[in-house]
Parts: sequence; C-alpha cells; structure tokens
Amino acid sequence: MKKNFKYVFMFLLVFSFTVLFLNVVQADKKQQTVSETTETVTHELNENYLYRISDFKGKLAIYEGDSKIPYKVYDTYISSLPLDDQEILKVGICLNSFAEVKKIIEEYTS
Repeated sequence: MKKNFKYVFMFLLVFSFTVLFLNVVQADKKQQTVSETTETVTHELNENYLYRISDFKGKLAIYEGDSKIPYKVYDTYISSLPLDDQEILKVGICLNSFAEVKKIIEEYTS
C-alpha cells in the first residue's frame, strides 16, 4: 500500500512540475511573439500613419491618425505588460493598416 502511495505521489509531483514548466514556456513564447511583432513595426511618428496604439488613462487604446481621443479603449492595463512594451506604448505604435492593428491588439489582450 505504501509503495502505491509513493508512486502516485511521484507521478503527481512530476505532473505538477511539467504543467508549471509548460506554463512558463508558453508565457515566454507569448512575450517573444509580442516583442518580435512590435519590433517589425515602425515606431517613429510620421505624418502618414492611419492608426496608433498607445496608452489612454493607463489602458491600451487605438487612435485614428493623430487624434487625441481614442477610437477604442481595451481593459488591458499597460502596467500589466512587460516593461519593454510599456516603453513602446508610451511613444505609441504607428501603423498603416487595421490588419496590423488587430494583430498587435490580439497579442496584447490575449
């Protein structure tokens, strides 16, 4: 009986560590994907961009062009994002297509 308990305990221990490890790997992958996507986007402000992803009262928001009023505000707090992304969003991510906007928003809000 004690042997069976020992095997069950070891199985649960290994299973728990495996689940924990996979969660850490998945979180790291998600961060890497967001970072790679934001690196491919031009961060310089220019006169020709159609959309800007930035901060609005501490939350993630989409702006049309150089508007001061957001087109849409999400429930994602900027402070919950990695520091690198927080810095990028302080400046803003300027984009020329809504498809690019959707891709980045999806990565930040998922």
